[in-house]
Amino acid sequence: MARRTHRQPALALFEWCDARALVAVRPPQPCINGCVTATSTAGCPCDCAGELALIRAELATLRAEVARLAPGPRGAPAREQPLQAGSVGARERIAAERVALFRSLFVGRDDVYAQRWEKDGRKGWYPQLERLPSQTWQEAKDARRYRPLTDAVLHDHLAGKISAGLYPMLADDTCRLLACDFDGAQWQLDAQAYVQAAEAVGVSTAVEISRSGQGAHVWTFFSEPVPAVEARALGFGLLREAMTVRGELGLDSYDRFFPSQDHLPAKGEGLGNLIALPLQKQCRDAGTTVFVDPATFTPYPDQWASLAGVAKLGLAEVQRFVADLRPVAVGPEASLFRSALRPDAAPPVVVRAEWAGMLAVRRAGLPPSLLASLKHAASLANPEFYKNENLRLSSWNTPRYIRFYTEDLECLYLPRAMAGKAAELVAPAGSRLEIDDRRADPPRIDVAFTATLRDRQPDAVAELTRYDHGVLEAPPASGKTVMGCALIAHHRTPTLVLVDRAPLMDQWRERLTTVLDIDPARVGQIGGGKTKPTGVIDLAMMQTVARMDDTAERLSGYGLVIVDEAHHAGAPTVEKALRRIPARRWIGLTATAYRRDGLGPIIFMHCGPKRHTIPMIDKTDPEAPHRRLHVHQTAFALPEDVDTAKPGAITSVVLGGLIADDTRNDQVCHDVHTALDRGRNCLVLTRQTAHVEALAKRLRDLDHDPHLLYATRKTKDLKQVLTFLADPPADGPPLLVIATDKYVGEGYDCPKLDTLFLAHPVSFRQHGPVRRPDSARPPRQDQRRGPRLRRRAGRRTGRHVAQTVPLIHPTRLHAHRRQRPVNAAAAHCASVRSCRLVTTTVATRSPC
Repeated sequence: MARRTHRQPALALFEWCDARALVAVRPPQPCINGCVTATSTAGCPCDCAGELALIRAELATLRAEVARLAPGPRGAPAREQPLQAGSVGARERIAAERVALFRSLFVGRDDVYAQRWEKDGRKGWYPQLERLPSQTWQEAKDARRYRPLTDAVLHDHLAGKISAGLYPMLADDTCRLLACDFDGAQWQLDAQAYVQAAEAVGVSTAVEISRSGQGAHVWTFFSEPVPAVEARALGFGLLREAMTVRGELGLDSYDRFFPSQDHLPAKGEGLGNLIALPLQKQCRDAGTTVFVDPATFTPYPDQWASLAGVAKLGLAEVQRFVADLRPVAVGPEASLFRSALRPDAAPPVVVRAEWAGMLAVRRAGLPPSLLASLKHAASLANPEFYKNENLRLSSWNTPRYIRFYTEDLECLYLPRAMAGKAAELVAPAGSRLEIDDRRADPPRIDVAFTATLRDRQPDAVAELTRYDHGVLEAPPASGKTVMGCALIAHHRTPTLVLVDRAPLMDQWRERLTTVLDIDPARVGQIGGGKTKPTGVIDLAMMQTVARMDDTAERLSGYGLVIVDEAHHAGAPTVEKALRRIPARRWIGLTATAYRRDGLGPIIFMHCGPKRHTIPMIDKTDPEAPHRRLHVHQTAFALPEDVDTAKPGAITSVVLGGLIADDTRNDQVCHDVHTALDRGRNCLVLTRQTAHVEALAKRLRDLDHDPHLLYATRKTKDLKQVLTFLADPPADGPPLLVIATDKYVGEGYDCPKLDTLFLAHPVSFRQHGPVRRPDSARPPRQDQRRGPRLRRRAGRRTGRHVAQTVPLIHPTRLHAHRRQRPVNAAAAHCASVRSCRLVTTTVATRSPC
């Protein structure tokens, strides 16, 4: 272990002086190393005479300076008195030596620094620029010619002429220091816990009162460059250890380290985050930016001696500490984290909790390690943070961990479905979890299921009826709505059905009145242009519920909540609203328990674990139509000067160019026209309403009558189209539907459709407008946006998918190659259980 050492002030403060000049004015002295080859320091081969002379020469000056710094009352700010005596040269030398000590510790980028500014009540920091007389400020900013961090700048900072800020991340993604910022309501206790954890493993620290006086910076210094990723890992490990001592530490502390990233951002100024340098003169006079004793937060009387005594860590030491400290685990991977360095507090025999909208765990008597472990279990790693890190983008204002718990002085509030996880963490601590169940249990309702479950539906319903919380994962057209109705009939309790789109609300209403013995007037509605709940079975828009100010009062009368398309329940505003609904039973229905933002586990925190999964394809069914994928090349190409790496370029330039390209649109419409002439019933999917209208105009010119579906159409027109598509004439012309993927992507049902055109390319698996194939490796697109081209409408001989692909642009070709195995599955529906795949290979003139 590294040992916290304090060197003698005389040597520490003045070891950078020119020793040889002092030797000339001192009489020869015996060698301090006991060399036998010389009788005096003048001829000593060990080169120690200068050091000895330096110590003796400066000892008197140092004692005089200490005497001038008369200690004030306990807790008074450390003030530096002006030097009373001595030559100007001595004063300058002492100042230079302090700057040298300061610079040896607070090492960051020396080619740039930031300076604090204040104007008209505003304040901030900005990197200092070298501005030529002929340049405007904007031109100087664009040129990025920064002023270097020199000794003169540091001197001005220490003297109070400026306030300087340091960029701690070096250009090669290494650093020479690590600082953790504590500024919460109990910042002193938080900082003390961190310091105690550091001392327990042998890491030397220095605690500074921040500029505001309402926080602290805990500094750790390195003797050599250390990769920022390892320095930050050291900080995370120490912070996690500190939480075993002080469970009140929040997970937001993981975001308060400097450097703030593992890698410098490649875009923007590319300097990383800055931190204000300590010991600024005016702040010192006010008692801030000074170093303090962490036990009492009393400023050290000699700031420079305290800094000189802080030991630095080498790279090997940092790596050893990181290897010894356990990594941070959150979410389902979290377990009871006990410190190996200190004994844990004795836990209570019983940990009490109350169960309503959330699980409220009583904090009284909870040992810090258990409290911190529960917080980590109710949090998830933020994929956006790691995405920014990998792309070398700024992670400013992007938390490393997203917290799904809340707390007050009495309770820690966890998502409702975490009761099992909480009990799992409490048991190893030597306690048991005792829950006071206060969930709503309203009177039963009179409702019966009049339909017959088919295929794999009975097993799924039977499994979900065994639990109060659970998620059913089933592919499109497997009858999730019908199974939800069966669960309502089984529990016979007032039910709230949450959906995210109006078409799903209409679909639920139709199913409820078809398969349940219930008066349609007893099916109420909240949102979607109407608010008329019945308290028996109510359909509600998630967005409407999220906007309610009194969710708990208005939605407290339900015993069962069914969350359709449960992956949408993880949206921040919806998730916060769901916390306040005290229903006893929760069921989540989804085609895939996956969210685009990577926060899929939040579904299980609120709706419960995945209880049953209906597989995509039953390969034992021989009556399965063939699936065929037809890939159509286009000649679309972007201008050479388009930078696809620029933020937003893919959406605004590449995809915008695809939609606006007349030649490509003509080709799409020609292919659709050919399919219609062959008797195919076609669905054309795109993403933008303008593209829907553009394609519709071209197809009308080809004597076709397209039916348009997108959210911004008039309600009357949409209802007319949906009514027609629900029961199209059997002897009518082939169907042609042009729609946005957001409108028909989830829950849309039109059995007659058999051919899908993907007129707008996508490559992300949650956002893909087609179904996922049965594969061991999940593709990048997702079945949820897959319209049901056929829902048990009779046997077919084939299903077709057509996709247009630009011929030469590498960006779009790469996206096509990623989505090609997904698109191949788009032509079949839930009743298709085995298939044969035919694909078309794309030739390209450009490397990918």
